[in-house]
Amino acid sequence: MTTRLFLLRAMDFIARNLPDSLTGTPCSGDGIALSPLLHWILMLRPETDFTQLGVAAMRERFRKDMIGLRAGYAIAGTGDFVIDTPSARLPVRRYLPLKENSLPVLLVFFHGGGFVMGDIETHDDLCRLICRTAGVQVLSVDYRRAPEHPFPGPPQDCLDAFRWAQEHAEDFGVHESAVAVGGDSAGANLATVTALMARQDRPALSQLLFYPGTDRTPNSVPPGSRRRAFLTPEIRNWFYLQYLGSGEHEAWNPLVSPLNAESLADMPPAVLVTAGFDILRNEGQAYSAALARHGNKVVPLHFARLDHGFGNLVGPHRESEHAVIEAARAWRSLSEVTLKASKTELSHSWKR
Repeated sequence: MTTRLFLLRAMDFIARNLPDSLTGTPCSGDGIALSPLLHWILMLRPETDFTQLGVAAMRERFRKDMIGLRAGYAIAGTGDFVIDTPSARLPVRRYLPLKENSLPVLLVFFHGGGFVMGDIETHDDLCRLICRTAGVQVLSVDYRRAPEHPFPGPPQDCLDAFRWAQEHAEDFGVHESAVAVGGDSAGANLATVTALMARQDRPALSQLLFYPGTDRTPNSVPPGSRRRAFLTPEIRNWFYLQYLGSGEHEAWNPLVSPLNAESLADMPPAVLVTAGFDILRNEGQAYSAALARHGNKVVPLHFARLDHGFGNLVGPHRESEHAVIEAARAWRSLSEVTLKASKTELSHSWKR
């Protein structure tokens, strides 16, 4: 355990035993207090304009910060290798669950980081916790990032990685219909875009989406947004500038803003997670409602006391950890039902 992880866990323990009135935490427009440790992290963080650091320095700082917070949840094992896809050779990490209560499902996971930052290492704890809780294999994909590889590069990488997983499903001991997609933040955007592109031909089993960005077009900022936040409108705009470059007109493209798709019919069942203090809250909830409106099964989970990126803080922050566990359990249940229905359909098809 790193010193930083130990200190933040100690702070979290203290915060959980103090009334909100003594922690100085802000409240949202709904009167809900931000979880104290998240507030203290933001207050202790230097008020640096991260967009002025440059891409390389920004990536390195994020990587260093996230690796220093890893708890290293115990699972059966991991394995790193490279997959060959039509678009690129992509590094991946396979997470193996403990055999007890395991489910024959493979979750292809895309990390967050604004399409610019993040990698397999920064999201190792989140993938381990999902693997451990849901009892499924996870394949974390290191897709190519902007600005070196702007849109439509990352969505193509993710679709290709998903198709590769389906084609090699037997190597993972699962059926190709049991391959699901998931991700957090920008990775959740890429997951749902992958599901959108794949829905008519060998669709994903299900989706696990943590605080996805679904609408790049002008949208309202929810109550509770503030200058000190894990994701501000300014940082988000900078991320999209790197991702879209001179193609800002692509903001209306459903592969950038899936909320703009003409139809969301026939999308895989989804667990969609939002956070009360996240500037992406409104568009996440709007996307959840749109999926349901088009006849899809959706399990919306809202964590009013959390902020954007809480999935990266599961090591030091008990409330974030519990939120991910709840989401992973809900997604397992949803996937289990979908898997049974899929097997029944395959059986009937074979009998015909």
